[in-house]
Formats: sequence, C-alpha cells, structure tokens
Amino acid sequence: GNVPHGPVSLGADATRTRRGIKVIMEKYPTTCMHDTNNTYYECGIKLDQRLTYDGEYLHSAPWNIYNIEHGIDSSNGCTNLLPADAQKLYNFLDVGDPVQYPNANGSLMQIGDGYGDWNVPWPQWLLGGLYRTS
Repeated sequence: GNVPHGPVSLGADATRTRRGIKVIMEKYPTTCMHDTNNTYYECGIKLDQRLTYDGEYLHSAPWNIYNIEHGIDSSNGCTNLLPADAQKLYNFLDVGDPVQYPNANGSLMQIGDGYGDWNVPWPQWLLGGLYRTS
C-alpha cells in the first residue's frame, strides 16, 4: 500500500534524481557517502536505504531541513528526508520493497540502475530480452 510521506529534497539540477520505480537494495543505520566526482566524503549519514547501484539513497538529512520543508531540490541525487520521516520509512521498508518516483526531476530508471526491472514495459518483458535488429 501507499505510505504517507512528508516533504523531500531530491537532486539538484546537476545531480538529478531518476524517475520510475526503484527497489530497496540494502539498508544501513549509518554510512559514509561520496559523490561521483569525489568532491566530498561524509560519514555519519543516518537511516540509509540504497535505491541504485551508483548511490541514490533514501536517508535522513538534518542539515537540509530548510530545503526539504520548502521543496527545494538540492541533494546529490539522494532523497533527503526529515529525520522523523526517515525513521518511519527505515522501520517500514525492507530490502526488495519497491518505491515509486513518478515525478522526480531526472531521467527514467534504466535496466541495471538498481534491483529488478520494474521500469521495463510489459510488451518488452514478453520478448524475453530479444530485440529485433533488422
């Protein structure tokens, strides 16, 4: 079922958050993160739930409360949550649970971005991975 959710801050213009359906890949009470350009390395990020191989997470972002509460997208692609909302989702979701991002500001999830292929249209699934090349 749908889980009530509070406000979030998604990816800034240069680091947009992908649209589509993502699956919780792993969960950590706390972790260290870095961006793909290695411009920062930050530890102590709490209530982390991985959504993609390249590092989109749902996580608590107490440093970003203003932007979260005002709907300003400013993250590095992660879903920044208010600490209380992050705790509720961390307790509710398990590895393998799908999470929908119908209106995120980035490109559509592609095969191999995360677990499962929830974003593959059914007619494509029926082809069994075979594509006509001529």
